[in-house]
Amino acid sequence: VRFWANLDSLHKIYRNARSRVEERKVVTEMPKGTRINGTFTDEEFRRFFSFLYIEISSKGKPFLTKEEFDIVFRNGLTIPDKPLEKKFSLNCSLANPKNQIDYAIHLFMQKHMGGKKAPYLKFFGSYFKEYSDALVSPRKLEMLASNISGVKSPRCKIDFDKYLPIVFRDNS
Repeated sequence: VRFWANLDSLHKIYRNARSRVEERKVVTEMPKGTRINGTFTDEEFRRFFSFLYIEISSKGKPFLTKEEFDIVFRNGLTIPDKPLEKKFSLNCSLANPKNQIDYAIHLFMQKHMGGKKAPYLKFFGSYFKEYSDALVSPRKLEMLASNISGVKSPRCKIDFDKYLPIVFRDNS
């Protein structure tokens, strides 16, 4: 009986130690940065912006590779404390302009929470050259924000509705 009691005590000690290690591991894996809260879950956020690697842009390639997408969106909608040193470039052209992505950002902001454009542009500026001005100065951020107007380009062939969660889709 005494043996079983000691074994049970050892098991409790081991379980508590393992629990603390797991707890520490979760804390260290949490991204450092500022979370942008809203109505979309991280999964819905990734699904919406998955058009970046699904839709074909210039030269038969998507706006981003799947690997680049995974790096950018792995922590959900969190503005990192330290932006990427070598930012990604979006594969855009005259036929597939960047304003398609501007429109997507505007649409997402409206559905996700609304509010100010600055946090969303700082998120994208942390990962993409095309939006990096958002991190340079308040004036550059303001200029970049003025381009995010919600006007869909006539060249835009992307059906963003299919990337939105069902509750946000335009059912007209």
